[in-house]
Amino acid sequence: MQKYILVAFFALLTFKAFSQDVPVMEAVDDTWRFQEMKNGRNFIAPKAIAGNPYIEKDFKKGELESKENLHFPPMWLRYNAYTDNIECKTADGKIYALKDQFKISAYKMGDTTFIYTPYFQKKNKVNSGYFQVLVPGKVSGLIRYKVYLIPATPEKPYTPAKPEHFSEISKTFYIKIGQKPATPITTDKSLLKQFPNHQKQLKSFLKKEKIHLQKQEDFAKVVRYLNTL
Repeated sequence: MQKYILVAFFALLTFKAFSQDVPVMEAVDDTWRFQEMKNGRNFIAPKAIAGNPYIEKDFKKGELESKENLHFPPMWLRYNAYTDNIECKTADGKIYALKDQFKISAYKMGDTTFIYTPYFQKKNKVNSGYFQVLVPGKVSGLIRYKVYLIPATPEKPYTPAKPEHFSEISKTFYIKIGQKPATPITTDKSLLKQFPNHQKQLKSFLKKEKIHLQKQEDFAKVVRYLNTL
């Protein structure tokens, strides 16, 4: 019994030492293995699951902007909408999820920029996650992506079996004002609520421009207009 306790103790020390030695831009562990461990499942290689959890599957040469004037070399990055992680591929082909999100102000991947920020969920619960920056400014227009893992279903009469697969990538538009948590914008009402001092101008703009807030180009147009007020 004492032998097993000692083994567990030294294993814990080894894990702590490893955690402390991992550079800021690297992950606790491989993205998928970490996610599956967290969910209490056995590790499943991504290629074994049908569909795609990535906004863009290929890694893009990117840069990290630091909040603490740290310098990071260029690296290969991509966003995983299932695990909600920015992934980094090393020169030897290993994939890690970046950590210490609140030390990084922006993740630039080609022409795309992501930020990590608090945001409002249902019933005003505040969470934190990654968002693509659609329109920067004092009022920022953001996109929140989401992918779900759909369990396999067995074959039934007149219905073929379906393997475990990823859902289609969904997106929700958010507005972030200054340092406040980002707020989802799904209707005209939810938009007007965020700008009580400009409701008249905003209502007029929405009507004149025939804005549909669920269209990305229309949402971007509204955010650009808000930054002129």
